[in-house]
Amino acid sequence: MPSITAATAQEQQQSAPMDELAAVQQLKCTVARNGSAEARQNGSSFKPRADDVFVATPFKCGTTWMSQVVQSLRSSGDMDFEDIDLVMPYLEFAHDYGITNLDVEQRWQPRLFKTHFWRPHCPHGSKAVVVVRDPEDVAPSMFHYYSNWMFDAGTISLDAFTQQFWTQQGPAATAAEEASYFHFLASWWPHRNDPNVLFVTYEDMVADHTAAVERVAKFMFGPDLCNDELVQTTVQQSSLAAMKQVGPASPAALSCSHY
Repeated sequence: MPSITAATAQEQQQSAPMDELAAVQQLKCTVARNGSAEARQNGSSFKPRADDVFVATPFKCGTTWMSQVVQSLRSSGDMDFEDIDLVMPYLEFAHDYGITNLDVEQRWQPRLFKTHFWRPHCPHGSKAVVVVRDPEDVAPSMFHYYSNWMFDAGTISLDAFTQQFWTQQGPAATAAEEASYFHFLASWWPHRNDPNVLFVTYEDMVADHTAAVERVAKFMFGPDLCNDELVQTTVQQSSLAAMKQVGPASPAALSCSHY
């Protein structure tokens, strides 16, 4: 895990223009206000069932992609919904867009949830599909995603974003805070071989999507209930072309989808 010393951080700050540093500081404040502390605490304190399935990822590591996979698998290909965030609640934001009680039956089984909580703040006791991605791809992906949403395009360079914001994030002291990519990975990695945890990389999903979907299906249902027809249906429904046809419907979902 990379280590940023105080001296290194000071050198990075000195290399960035003052107006850019001010924009980075504003970005930090904007990100901190995205979602209420009440909603995050509500998500963190949720008590799941053993057969619930969480999709747990850092930002920009394939959250929406894997969500499409598990939704297609559990529904046997039924995509009759307007917004995946309403059929698969996002733990940290569900309370903010009207899902005040997470412990209710869902239309399909098993119940699905998604989260960016690092393990100390993630509810324990369920199954978890943990998706990670090469950090060299995560940082620029987040930069472009935040541009013209969390900050005005052109006010922060990719270098400043990476050095002054992304690598400066640390552990989350409370559930109201977001842990860094590296702290997320370090918190989940020791549990990668736990029977209720499946580790998947974004790169594996790109290289052999069918094999990745099959792994997830066997993890969710067991090898005896995993069939080729369901896997192939899910592969098709989680293709880029198919996913372009499924987007967030509510304004609240627009603010927190596609991480």
